[in-house]
Amino acid sequence: KMSDPKNAVCPETHKTDGKVRVCVAGAGGFIAAHLARHFKQQGKYVVAVDWKDQEFFKHEEFCDEFLMLDLRTHANCVTATKNCFEVYNLAADMGGMGFIQSN
Repeated sequence: KMSDPKNAVCPETHKTDGKVRVCVAGAGGFIAAHLARHFKQQGKYVVAVDWKDQEFFKHEEFCDEFLMLDLRTHANCVTATKNCFEVYNLAADMGGMGFIQSN
């Protein structure tokens, strides 16, 4: 039986400024940036990560930290998720809406 994640206790080592630290990978994209903004509005400390910048939001609108990293390397994944209590991976090299609409 899996424990309910809502009841999980976040250790202090996984908090920043008293806030639960979460990582959202792929935050240069539309969906991940909106997810990150939702978490930030919930009061979580959001570490957003992508290899491209977010073009629609200023960093302070959706995250507390923005890391420009290529998550195809293990070392960068370790850096991005350090001390994070939750990790949401929406990173993908899929081409974006422009690619989808034109093909």
